Amino acid sequence: MHCTQGMSTAGGCRYRQAIPPGRGGRLDVDTNSGVRRGFLPQGPRGYRPLRQPTAQRVMADTLSAGPTTVILLGAHTNLALLLMTHPHLRRNVERAYVSGGAVRVPGNLFTASAANPAAEFNFFGDPFAAYQVLHSGVPVTMIPLDATNTIPVTEEFYAEFRRRRSTHEAQYCFQSLDEVLARQMRRPGGGHANTASLNPLHL
Repeated sequence: MHCTQGMSTAGGCRYRQAIPPGRGGRLDVDTNSGVRRGFLPQGPRGYRPLRQPTAQRVMADTLSAGPTTVILLGAHTNLALLLMTHPHLRRNVERAYVSGGAVRVPGNLFTASAANPAAEFNFFGDPFAAYQVLHSGVPVTMIPLDATNTIPVTEEFYAEFRRRRSTHEAQYCFQSLDEVLARQMRRPGGGHANTASLNPLHL
């Protein structure tokens, strides 16, 4: 799996090039069905342009200070880049808990599920990064999509969330949840909201 890498795991990687484009771009990572790009920057925090340190900078500073447990809730790009550019810091990663992969359940792609129904969002979004992290030598505990199927989103939760979305960020999360529920209902065999098992890490 050789790819020419710079400060991005994309580069000319043939694995990423093989990923079919979704509705909003080359990857299924199309800014959350357009919600993130179209809604989130409108809030008082702005979220652009970037005014805070990059994720790799924060991780490098934290790991340089001593042993640290790392939790990855999305694609593994940031940790992969850190391990590629600062390989000496891997000794300070006590353990990486990674949300990714699907073992005995269907995948959860937002816009490319028809083309690849088995793929899990975080691994699919940057497969080279996932490979780098899993083969880095740091202790890894993988939490697959299967685990989230034990966390149902009930009608009561949905109604309470809709009632209490007082901040711009909460409204964004609710729109994300609403989109995921609608998409699940459109799938063959999709159930009602009180039986929908969703991945809370993507909301």
